[in-house]
Amino acid sequence: MVPGSLIIGEYLSGINKTSYKEKLFVLILTFLNILWYISFFIRNDMKLRQEGLEKLNILIPVVIVSLLLVYFVSVFLAKKNDIGKFYYIFIILFFISLNTYYLFNTPVWENGYKLTPVKQSIGESNRKKIVYVGTNYRANPQFSFYFKGLNLGWKNVDYDFELLDTKIGNKDILDRLEKLKTGEFNIIVEKDNINRTDYEDSKNFIPPAFKLIKKTWGYELYQN
Repeated sequence: MVPGSLIIGEYLSGINKTSYKEKLFVLILTFLNILWYISFFIRNDMKLRQEGLEKLNILIPVVIVSLLLVYFVSVFLAKKNDIGKFYYIFIILFFISLNTYYLFNTPVWENGYKLTPVKQSIGESNRKKIVYVGTNYRANPQFSFYFKGLNLGWKNVDYDFELLDTKIGNKDILDRLEKLKTGEFNIIVEKDNINRTDYEDSKNFIPPAFKLIKKTWGYELYQN
Protein backbone atom coordinates (compact mmCIF):
# COMPACT_ATOMS: atom_id res chain seq x y z
CA MET A 1 0.00 0.00 0.00
CA VAL A 2 2.73 2.49 0.97
CA PRO A 3 5.02 1.70 -2.01
CA GLY A 4 1.98 1.97 -4.29
CA SER A 5 1.16 5.41 -2.86
CA LEU A 6 4.73 6.57 -3.44
CA ILE A 7 4.73 5.28 -7.03
CA ILE A 8 1.38 6.94 -7.78
CA GLY A 9 2.58 10.21 -6.28
CA GLU A 10 5.75 10.07 -8.35
CA TYR A 11 3.75 9.34 -11.49
CA LEU A 12 1.30 12.19 -10.89
CA SER A 13 4.16 14.64 -10.43
CA GLY A 14 5.12 14.07 -14.06
CA ILE A 15 1.75 13.34 -15.61
CA ASN A 16 1.64 16.68 -17.41
CA LYS A 17 4.60 15.54 -19.53
CA THR A 18 2.81 12.44 -20.81
CA SER A 19 1.05 12.14 -24.16
CA TYR A 20 -2.58 13.00 -24.76
CA LYS A 21 -3.49 9.29 -25.17
CA GLU A 22 -1.84 8.36 -21.89
CA LYS A 23 -3.61 11.19 -20.06
CA LEU A 24 -6.92 10.11 -21.57
CA PHE A 25 -6.34 6.47 -20.59
CA VAL A 26 -5.44 7.38 -16.99
CA LEU A 27 -8.44 9.69 -16.63
CA ILE A 28 -10.87 7.08 -17.98
CA LEU A 29 -9.51 4.48 -15.55
CA THR A 30 -9.82 6.97 -12.70
CA PHE A 31 -13.46 7.77 -13.40
CA LEU A 32 -14.37 4.11 -13.99
CA ASN A 33 -12.88 3.26 -10.60
CA ILE A 34 -14.90 6.04 -8.99
CA LEU A 35 -18.11 4.78 -10.62
CA TRP A 36 -17.37 1.21 -9.55
CA TYR A 37 -16.72 2.36 -5.98
CA ILE A 38 -19.83 4.49 -5.55
CA SER A 39 -22.07 1.81 -7.09
CA PHE A 40 -20.98 -0.86 -4.58
CA PHE A 41 -24.15 -0.90 -2.47
CA ILE A 42 -26.39 -0.55 -5.51
CA ARG A 43 -24.77 -3.61 -7.10
CA ASN A 44 -25.02 -5.58 -3.87
CA ASP A 45 -28.68 -4.72 -3.38
CA MET A 46 -29.50 -5.72 -6.95
CA LYS A 47 -27.76 -9.04 -6.49
CA LEU A 48 -29.42 -9.64 -3.13
CA ARG A 49 -32.90 -8.90 -4.41
CA GLN A 50 -32.23 -10.58 -7.77
CA GLU A 51 -33.52 -7.52 -9.56
CA GLY A 52 -30.77 -7.35 -12.17
CA LEU A 53 -32.74 -8.85 -15.07
CA GLU A 54 -35.99 -7.09 -14.18
CA LYS A 55 -34.30 -3.68 -14.18
CA LEU A 56 -32.16 -4.03 -17.29
CA ASN A 57 -34.38 -1.51 -19.10
CA ILE A 58 -33.31 1.08 -16.52
CA LEU A 59 -29.79 -0.16 -15.87
CA ILE A 60 -28.55 -0.28 -19.47
CA PRO A 61 -29.37 3.39 -20.30
CA VAL A 62 -27.82 4.51 -17.00
CA VAL A 63 -24.63 2.56 -17.74
CA ILE A 64 -24.43 3.91 -21.29
CA VAL A 65 -24.95 7.52 -20.16
CA SER A 66 -22.37 7.08 -17.38
CA LEU A 67 -19.77 5.65 -19.77
CA LEU A 68 -20.36 8.43 -22.29
CA LEU A 69 -20.06 11.02 -19.53
CA VAL A 70 -16.81 9.42 -18.35
CA TYR A 71 -15.42 9.50 -21.88
CA PHE A 72 -16.31 13.11 -22.70
CA VAL A 73 -15.16 14.46 -19.32
CA SER A 74 -11.89 12.53 -19.72
CA VAL A 75 -11.39 13.94 -23.24
CA PHE A 76 -12.04 17.46 -21.96
CA LEU A 77 -9.56 17.13 -19.09
CA ALA A 78 -6.94 15.33 -21.18
CA LYS A 79 -6.71 18.35 -23.46
CA LYS A 80 -5.75 20.55 -20.54
CA ASN A 81 -2.06 21.28 -20.09
CA ASP A 82 -2.09 20.76 -16.33
CA ILE A 83 -4.20 17.77 -15.25
CA GLY A 84 -1.85 17.29 -12.31
CA LYS A 85 -3.74 20.05 -10.50
CA PHE A 86 -6.98 18.17 -11.14
CA TYR A 87 -5.61 15.08 -9.39
CA TYR A 88 -4.20 17.04 -6.45
CA ILE A 89 -7.53 18.85 -5.93
CA PHE A 90 -9.44 15.59 -6.39
CA ILE A 91 -7.31 13.73 -3.82
CA ILE A 92 -7.67 16.50 -1.22
CA LEU A 93 -11.44 16.83 -1.71
CA PHE A 94 -11.91 13.05 -1.78
CA PHE A 95 -10.18 12.45 1.55
CA ILE A 96 -11.79 15.46 3.24
CA SER A 97 -15.29 14.41 2.13
CA LEU A 98 -14.70 10.72 2.92
CA ASN A 99 -13.39 11.42 6.42
CA THR A 100 -16.21 13.89 7.06
CA TYR A 101 -18.75 11.27 5.97
CA TYR A 102 -17.34 8.56 8.24
CA LEU A 103 -17.09 11.06 11.10
CA PHE A 104 -20.89 11.13 11.20
CA ASN A 105 -21.57 7.67 9.70
CA THR A 106 -19.23 5.30 11.49
CA PRO A 107 -19.21 1.96 9.66
CA VAL A 108 -18.71 -0.12 12.87
CA TRP A 109 -17.64 -3.35 11.14
CA GLU A 110 -20.44 -3.18 8.58
CA ASN A 111 -18.18 -3.26 5.52
CA GLY A 112 -21.12 -4.09 3.28
CA TYR A 113 -22.45 -7.03 5.28
CA LYS A 114 -25.53 -6.02 7.28
CA LEU A 115 -25.68 -7.69 10.68
CA THR A 116 -27.31 -4.82 12.57
CA PRO A 117 -30.91 -5.54 11.37
CA VAL A 118 -30.41 -9.22 12.18
CA LYS A 119 -29.21 -8.43 15.71
CA GLN A 120 -32.13 -6.06 16.23
CA SER A 121 -34.61 -8.77 15.21
CA ILE A 122 -32.92 -11.24 17.55
CA GLY A 123 -33.15 -8.75 20.42
CA GLU A 124 -36.85 -8.11 19.72
CA SER A 125 -37.59 -11.85 19.65
CA ASN A 126 -36.50 -12.37 23.29
CA ARG A 127 -35.02 -15.73 22.24
CA LYS A 128 -31.71 -16.44 23.93
CA LYS A 129 -30.50 -19.36 21.81
CA ILE A 130 -28.67 -18.85 18.50
CA VAL A 131 -27.70 -21.46 15.94
CA TYR A 132 -25.21 -20.17 13.37
CA VAL A 133 -25.04 -22.11 10.09
CA GLY A 134 -21.84 -21.47 8.14
CA THR A 135 -20.26 -22.98 5.05
CA ASN A 136 -16.61 -23.95 5.30
CA TYR A 137 -16.64 -21.66 8.32
CA ARG A 138 -13.33 -20.14 9.37
CA ALA A 139 -14.15 -16.90 11.18
CA ASN A 140 -16.54 -13.96 11.28
CA PRO A 141 -15.05 -10.91 13.06
CA GLN A 142 -18.24 -8.94 12.44
CA PHE A 143 -20.33 -11.48 14.33
CA SER A 144 -17.69 -11.62 17.07
CA PHE A 145 -17.89 -7.84 17.45
CA TYR A 146 -21.67 -7.54 17.56
CA PHE A 147 -22.21 -10.54 19.84
CA LYS A 148 -19.25 -9.92 22.16
CA GLY A 149 -17.14 -12.92 21.17
CA LEU A 150 -20.03 -15.39 21.31
CA ASN A 151 -18.59 -17.45 18.44
CA LEU A 152 -15.12 -17.38 20.05
CA GLY A 153 -16.17 -19.12 23.24
CA TRP A 154 -16.13 -15.95 25.32
CA LYS A 155 -18.48 -15.76 28.28
CA ASN A 156 -21.77 -14.22 27.20
CA VAL A 157 -24.75 -14.28 29.54
CA ASP A 158 -27.11 -12.93 26.88
CA TYR A 159 -27.10 -15.87 24.45
CA ASP A 160 -26.38 -19.56 24.04
CA PHE A 161 -24.54 -20.39 20.83
CA GLU A 162 -24.21 -23.41 18.56
CA LEU A 163 -22.19 -23.52 15.34
CA LEU A 164 -23.15 -25.80 12.45
CA ASP A 165 -21.21 -26.14 9.20
CA THR A 166 -22.78 -27.44 5.99
CA LYS A 167 -19.64 -29.45 5.27
CA ILE A 168 -21.04 -32.11 7.63
CA GLY A 169 -23.87 -32.57 5.14
CA ASN A 170 -27.21 -30.90 4.47
CA LYS A 171 -29.15 -33.85 5.90
CA ASP A 172 -27.30 -33.65 9.22
CA ILE A 173 -27.95 -29.89 9.40
CA LEU A 174 -31.63 -30.46 8.60
CA ASP A 175 -31.96 -33.22 11.21
CA ARG A 176 -30.31 -31.06 13.89
CA LEU A 177 -32.50 -28.04 13.16
CA GLU A 178 -35.69 -30.12 13.19
CA LYS A 179 -34.81 -31.27 16.73
CA LEU A 180 -34.65 -27.71 18.09
CA LYS A 181 -37.35 -26.84 20.60
CA THR A 182 -39.98 -24.66 18.95
CA GLY A 183 -40.10 -20.99 19.90
CA GLU A 184 -36.66 -20.80 21.52
CA PHE A 185 -34.12 -20.42 18.70
CA ASN A 186 -32.88 -17.87 16.18
CA ILE A 187 -31.07 -19.47 13.26
CA ILE A 188 -28.53 -17.32 11.41
CA VAL A 189 -27.41 -18.57 8.00
CA GLU A 190 -24.19 -17.08 6.67
CA LYS A 191 -24.31 -15.98 3.01
CA ASP A 192 -22.72 -13.91 0.25
CA ASN A 193 -19.06 -14.99 0.43
CA ILE A 194 -18.34 -13.88 3.98
CA ASN A 195 -15.93 -16.81 4.09
CA ARG A 196 -15.24 -16.79 0.33
CA THR A 197 -16.85 -20.08 -0.58
CA ASP A 198 -19.81 -21.34 -2.58
CA TYR A 199 -23.00 -21.19 -0.53
CA GLU A 200 -25.87 -23.60 -1.13
CA ASP A 201 -29.51 -22.61 -1.23
CA SER A 202 -30.82 -22.50 2.33
CA LYS A 203 -33.81 -24.57 1.25
CA ASN A 204 -31.47 -27.57 1.12
CA PHE A 205 -31.05 -27.64 4.92
CA ILE A 206 -33.61 -25.28 6.50
CA PRO A 207 -36.79 -27.12 7.59
CA PRO A 208 -39.87 -26.03 5.60
CA ALA A 209 -41.68 -25.03 8.80
CA PHE A 210 -39.04 -22.43 9.69
CA LYS A 211 -39.91 -18.82 8.96
CA LEU A 212 -37.54 -16.38 7.24
CA ILE A 213 -37.55 -13.31 9.49
CA LYS A 214 -34.83 -11.14 7.95
CA LYS A 215 -32.66 -11.28 4.83
CA THR A 216 -29.75 -8.88 4.42
CA TRP A 217 -26.52 -8.79 2.48
CA GLY A 218 -24.53 -11.54 4.20
CA TYR A 219 -27.16 -13.11 6.42
CA GLU A 220 -30.52 -14.84 6.64
CA LEU A 221 -32.40 -15.06 9.93
CA TYR A 222 -34.89 -17.84 10.57
CA GLN A 223 -37.03 -18.77 13.57
CA ASN A 224 -38.63 -22.10 14.39
